[in-house]
Amino acid sequence: MWLHCLLGAGTQFSVGSVSSDGSQAFPDGGWSVLPAKIVPEQRRMAEDAKEKGADCRMNYTYLVLCRDGSLYCGWTNRLAERIKAHNEGKGAKYTRCRRPVELVYYEEFFTKEEAMSREYAIKRLSRRQKLNLIAGFEREEGHS
Repeated sequence: MWLHCLLGAGTQFSVGSVSSDGSQAFPDGGWSVLPAKIVPEQRRMAEDAKEKGADCRMNYTYLVLCRDGSLYCGWTNRLAERIKAHNEGKGAKYTRCRRPVELVYYEEFFTKEEAMSREYAIKRLSRRQKLNLIAGFEREEGHS
């Protein structure tokens, strides 16, 4: 199940799950998602950069649920590859002994600075706040 909501400035939030082997596709790996409604200026900037041959890869802040029930937050610009790396023991040191991990939430940003800033903010939340963040989007869209 995947949910998408717009949070201003073109930021797309999603909640979902992926198989422990990373086989489910992601937005940066060919999975078809509903397009984010990006504010016109940001859309124009992205299109201009793409025309000039710039790498317009999105940046992601994500939460994974570890085997032991703990949550890990990180950022990446290759979401599918990063989840696969976590599950192969090549990701963060924290997740190596807590495999398999399951992607339960991600946010999409244009810049790595935005993604890193959001990662920092999420890491400062309590576990209950992180779970409420995830559950809030499920309730908002009418999914369980």
